[in-house]
Amino acid sequence: TKPEFLKAIGEFYFKNGHPLEALYIFQELATQECFDADIFQKIGYCLQKSKQYKEAIKAYQKADILKPDHLWTLRHIATCHRMLHQFEQALDYYRKVESIEPENKKIQFLIGSCLAELEQYEEAIQQFFKLDYLEEENTKTWRALAWCLFIKGKHEQAMKYYDKILNKQPLAVDYLNAGHVSWIMGALPQAVSFYNKSEGSYSMAEKKMEDLAVELQLKSEAQDFVGAFRIIDENKDGLCRGHKHPVMNLNASQYGTNPYYMWLQLKDQAHRSA
Repeated sequence: TKPEFLKAIGEFYFKNGHPLEALYIFQELATQECFDADIFQKIGYCLQKSKQYKEAIKAYQKADILKPDHLWTLRHIATCHRMLHQFEQALDYYRKVESIEPENKKIQFLIGSCLAELEQYEEAIQQFFKLDYLEEENTKTWRALAWCLFIKGKHEQAMKYYDKILNKQPLAVDYLNAGHVSWIMGALPQAVSFYNKSEGSYSMAEKKMEDLAVELQLKSEAQDFVGAFRIIDENKDGLCRGHKHPVMNLNASQYGTNPYYMWLQLKDQAHRSA
């Protein structure tokens, strides 16, 4: 039948990462009185992937009516509210998920995050303390806990957690915030040291971003570059005669048409543009 045929097409698009095409098919099915929670879940997910969070919530809520308290639906409604900075609504849905999956540590963390965003820092601190007890050696939890403690003026406790983070897997922001705590506590030399380390870490992060930009640009250039020489056969006269892989032909003149040196030029150009 037509609905089954459309659903098969929609499932194909959905599973192969084409949310907009899948959305069109699933919305068509929804207009044909196909009151199926799975259809509305997929409509919501396609809208969410397209960053249409308000419309996604409406679709998920229809799915929730047809299939109440489904964990997957509740989690995604909460996520959409969080993406819209509607933290109070997100918190309500995360609480529903928690009531069904009380041991879910990721949900515990997201509840704490929503409380912090709502500036309910004392409640957030208790939430993160509980999570730290359940899940030891988690720098993500320590980072959130340290920040909330810092905001509430509990500087010694905050510094305790920043020390733990800095001895494990610090980010630039950890050195920065540890510097703030040290400064407020009157430990100015330590604050300066942390700020210097933060600046150095940010510089390293910028270098990594630059290298990534270069890599992405080189990949694009390389596709055109290698493709242009791939047609040259080793039995024919040409720039890469006698070589299957043109980039490794080092016999041509450095100042001529040697692909290796052309490749070096491309790298230099990419670095300069980055």
